[in-house]
Amino acid sequence: MTRHHHNRPAFTLIELLVVVAIVALLMSILMPSLAAARDTARTVRCTGNLHGLATAASCYQQDYDGHFWKTVRYNHPTAGVHTYFWGTNTQPVDTAPSPLMRYVQHELGVFWCPNLRWGEYVPQGGVNEPTTTYGYNAWALDPGFWGRRDSNGSPLPMMRITDVTRPMDLFVLADSGMSWSPGGVSIFQNSTSLDPPKFAWGDNTTATTHFRHMNKTNALCVDGHAASFELEGGRFTHEEQMLGFVGEQNSPHYDQ
Repeated sequence: MTRHHHNRPAFTLIELLVVVAIVALLMSILMPSLAAARDTARTVRCTGNLHGLATAASCYQQDYDGHFWKTVRYNHPTAGVHTYFWGTNTQPVDTAPSPLMRYVQHELGVFWCPNLRWGEYVPQGGVNEPTTTYGYNAWALDPGFWGRRDSNGSPLPMMRITDVTRPMDLFVLADSGMSWSPGGVSIFQNSTSLDPPKFAWGDNTTATTHFRHMNKTNALCVDGHAASFELEGGRFTHEEQMLGFVGEQNSPHYDQ
């Protein structure tokens, strides 16, 4: 039998290099768009979490005469244990003692922003599991946490939703984090507290509002809506870690 050999067409090296170059060019064009789309999706998931927390806040206030919740209860439920609004500072975290958590079926995940994932920060307070990446505006809503007092020296009471003059502006929860430099080594942590730009004793130099969504921070406001906020003329205290303030003054976002 006679075998017939046919030369099959093949790519030359130059043609292969051209194809690789075109693919690389297309990838360089598409990657920023893909990254932006991914960040947009995470922003949507984050605001979805905050909308869920808005529902929980409304249910809580119906049961507690319109009041907001405490940041922390010390020595509760037992001596030496502290219960934050997300649960206890124990190993493992126990959400049962927190009165707020029952309105989210004790699901801690609702407090986790997808743009600050576990492993990207040192956990606050030595708790070795995710707790919250949203900070609570205790300065305005739980002033006793800060020891705030009125002009007569009496402790300021817990805020009620009916006490807020501009509920569409005042933050309840927002993306948060904090930076420490023990021994000159910078450490980024999550933060339970959303601190204001100014204290009674002066400017705050350690912001906890985290601008992790394309230079914006997501926040839940008292009226129940969640949105993204820019600096609005505010300042960064740790620009490399995107920690700053929305606005220059406490009002209207941090206090009223």
